[in-house]
Amino acid sequence: MHIGILRLFGEEAIIDDQGRLYSDEEIALILRKATDLQQAAGSAAGEGLSLPMLADIADEIGVDREFVERAALALDSRPEPHLGRPVCL
Repeated sequence: MHIGILRLFGEEAIIDDQGRLYSDEEIALILRKATDLQQAAGSAAGEGLSLPMLADIADEIGVDREFVERAALALDSRPEPHLGRPVCL
């Protein structure tokens, strides 16, 4: 199967060789499922990706690097959950 990017009226979608378009939400779900399947199969998926590596991949599918960096910053600034019971001072 061949997959490419279709740009139409300023919108982007992933299209395969059979004309199937995948929305941004579907792309995210497909990639999440694929990594889950690979991990469950015991395949070495690696230790992760650096931000520049992730931005390069996103760039390949037409996602602006700035938005990848902003998303990573938002992820890194999430509050960490507290374990156990609440702490009272």
